[in-house]
Order: sequence, then C-alpha cells, then structure tokens
Amino acid sequence: MITRHFLEDHGLPSTGGGERKCLFSQTRTTATEKEIGIYLDDMIPLVNKYIESRLEGRLKDSARCFHSEMT
Repeated sequence: MITRHFLEDHGLPSTGGGERKCLFSQTRTTATEKEIGIYLDDMIPLVNKYIESRLEGRLKDSARCFHSEMT
C-alpha cells in the first residue's frame, strides 16, 4: 500500500501495470529474473531523474522523464 500511495501521490499509475510483463505476479505472465534486472537497470535512472525533478519543482522536466519510454 505504501508503494501504491507513493506512486499515486506523484502522478504515476499504481494499478494495471505499465510494463509489458508483470514484475509482481499480478497476472499469469510473469517476467524472469533476467527480464526484471534489465527492466530495473533501465528504469531506476529514469525514476531517480523523475523524483529529483519533482522535488526541485521542475514539473515539465519530470513529465518528460518517461516520454521517450512510452513512445
């Protein structure tokens, strides 16, 4: 619940998952450990940039953090 509320508080989706495969076994299709590692390696720098931008009040920059990943 803490993670869900954190995501919602920062304008990120907290249900339904945005990833191609579920990392947390909420669906029948689960990612392998290797896929999870690759995903986290890709996402952690983006999440860090997003949080830093939000904390500094740079909302436009934070909104752009995941744009290239979504297209």
